[in-house]
Amino acid sequence: MNDLDAAARYLQDLLPDMVGELEPWSSSKARTLPHFLTSLFGLAEIDLLGNRVLLANVLKQAEPMPPSRLIAQVHRLAEKAGLRVVLVLSGVSPYVRSRLIESRVDFVVPA
Repeated sequence: MNDLDAAARYLQDLLPDMVGELEPWSSSKARTLPHFLTSLFGLAEIDLLGNRVLLANVLKQAEPMPPSRLIAQVHRLAEKAGLRVVLVLSGVSPYVRSRLIESRVDFVVPA
């Protein structure tokens, strides 16, 4: 199970009947985004509390991304996709967690 599937399952368990099925981000939609965003994030859509949102997890990289860059890229993704973005993380340090909260970035760390 990948991180996006784990996040969808986690949200469905947490909020029964309020979360739809996970739908992969189609290639036609991905073409509307800059290449650096599609190469940086794994993407999928889901209905969450009656709103369409984009789940985005950072694809594996050689070096971890600084929180300021991650936050900027998530905001850019939301702007370009026209959807609210929920960042999916497999783990997060207290420092990064506080930076995401301060910057009002929605995120989930599936258990």
